[in-house]
Amino acid sequence: MNLSFRQEFGKGSTGFGGFSPYVEGLPIEKYKELSPNLRIEYRNPRYLRCTDKGNDLEKIVEISEAWVKSIQKGVATGTFQYPSICPVVVGDYKGEDNIILDGNSRSAAAQLHTEIMPVIVVKTPEELAAVQKLTKTKNFYWIHGNERGFNDLMQEALDAQEKADSTPESFLEDVFERIDFSEATPRGTGLYFNTEIFGDSSLKYCVGRAAFKDKLGEPRTFNTYVLTPELHEQYFSEGENPILSLREQIEKHKLRERFSRIIDSSALDRDRKEKLIEEAIQFMSCGATDYEACMKRLQHSLEELNKTLKKE
Repeated sequence: MNLSFRQEFGKGSTGFGGFSPYVEGLPIEKYKELSPNLRIEYRNPRYLRCTDKGNDLEKIVEISEAWVKSIQKGVATGTFQYPSICPVVVGDYKGEDNIILDGNSRSAAAQLHTEIMPVIVVKTPEELAAVQKLTKTKNFYWIHGNERGFNDLMQEALDAQEKADSTPESFLEDVFERIDFSEATPRGTGLYFNTEIFGDSSLKYCVGRAAFKDKLGEPRTFNTYVLTPELHEQYFSEGENPILSLREQIEKHKLRERFSRIIDSSALDRDRKEKLIEEAIQFMSCGATDYEACMKRLQHSLEELNKTLKKE
């Protein structure tokens, strides 16, 4: 990872963000064992309220990939487990809830892949102390929790949230607004434009989104069309949608047959195969992810972002 980039530009515009590196965490149950007084709930990341504005594309992509790998691993094992990422901490204070105390970038990455995610909730000084206990482990990093008392932390978070006026989805938009897209990653419906929408990695991801919607939430269909790599330049230059219909793409890329093979070689319930195939097809869009394609375009995006931030 480019730590110098993060150290220089990690602090967001509200001053609340700080330098918060990606930390590989533990399964959420393990945190409960380490701190029994921990309050863990499941919330929709789209409804969380950011306390900063986004600027670290590299970190968001890295965290996003952890979600992708967990979903794809679930297809292979038949059981989905939330990715082991340092947990997001949210505060409920003075009638205001879903305020992100730590984990703006993690929430932004998660909202691309799930509508149900575990979060640690702080409502009392005792619960803050329980979270602070976790900072003594090597699998949790939260500089905010160690520097401030309960009321000071909560009030500063409320003030930062009001200044940021941001959600995880708009947090991503804040990142993109700082990038010159004339030569960088084209603006798509997801975190980055996926040039390998019909690759096996992407298809497995779509099957996973359909198979584990009980834990991930009902997949949102970003659109009813998919964009082929050879047409993306024309699409963005003309501002129109000159792409094949979903039905034509299904036939051209033999999607049903390929989805069928993925499910047959997986640990998923084959009795659900036809339903999973249909749901995976409906989910397909520019928002599906492919890490290798992303990384080829990422470095230029970071360079453009770096230039923009230096001017600010």
